[in-house]
Amino acid sequence: AIDKVLIQFALGKALEDDGRFAESFQNYQAANSGYAKIRPFRYSTHNTKLKAFFTPDYFSVQKESGSASDAPIFIVGLPRSGSTLVEQILTGHSEVDATRELAGINSIVRDLINPNLSAQEQYPQSLANLSATQIQDLAQRYLDYAQAYRQQARHFVDKAPPNFHHIGFIKTLFPNARIIDIRRNPMASGWSLYRHFFAESFLFTYDLKTIGKYYNDYIDLMDHWHSVLPKQILTISYENLVNDLPSAVDELLQYCGLPFEQSCLDFHLNKRAVATPSSEQVRRPIYAEALEHWKNYDEFLTPLKNAIGNT
Repeated sequence: AIDKVLIQFALGKALEDDGRFAESFQNYQAANSGYAKIRPFRYSTHNTKLKAFFTPDYFSVQKESGSASDAPIFIVGLPRSGSTLVEQILTGHSEVDATRELAGINSIVRDLINPNLSAQEQYPQSLANLSATQIQDLAQRYLDYAQAYRQQARHFVDKAPPNFHHIGFIKTLFPNARIIDIRRNPMASGWSLYRHFFAESFLFTYDLKTIGKYYNDYIDLMDHWHSVLPKQILTISYENLVNDLPSAVDELLQYCGLPFEQSCLDFHLNKRAVATPSSEQVRRPIYAEALEHWKNYDEFLTPLKNAIGNT
């Protein structure tokens, strides 16, 4: 059954390259619905619980805890929104190591979720019971985990997109961590998600309506993080990055406290390994052709539009 799904995705791409968008969409749709049957997925959000716990009062109490390290730079957002490009720019800098989409934060969060405990002892409520020493130990556990993927630079990038759920926890562990939120036109990123096969990860991407719901919840939660952590998160527009790279690079480097280096503008010359579907794009200079690509499929994307509210 998986083989059939993969063939349909490949056919969708071949027909897309040929400009046969209606036939292409039919294959993408068949591939997505076929995979959704293999891996059924019921979407739910934890926004309400996270927003209720991570309040301004929580952070005013927590600011003395956590690691003093400013080594991690987290890139968050939706997949297919430009996170690999931002990573490629930053890791072109001599003071920034490339790693990968690290599972370290999610792994620690999973350990803090114990189904045998009461609701008050579950994550995130369980954080209230941790001492400063325990929080610092968790931060060190993350740094030790990341060390295996690092070189010797002062900073490193962790670009696991779903970390946007855990910004409250990240700022508990690392009050000095930089967090970059990369955003793209939701129709463009939503369509890009739908036309890619992610195998075991990102199970929300196989249904247009679910992609729209996920996007709305992402924006809702990011709005909350901005309100409780004012001026601590940098939001970058993918479209601005593509249309005015020098200004966007300048903004990124200033936020990260890094001096300008030409290699950040010449990101496409960065030879590091890239393991995401964006690997080909980041090997060439910046280009704008993909910004409006989703419009070739506009007539088929009503479920996504309606879910986003972009009607």
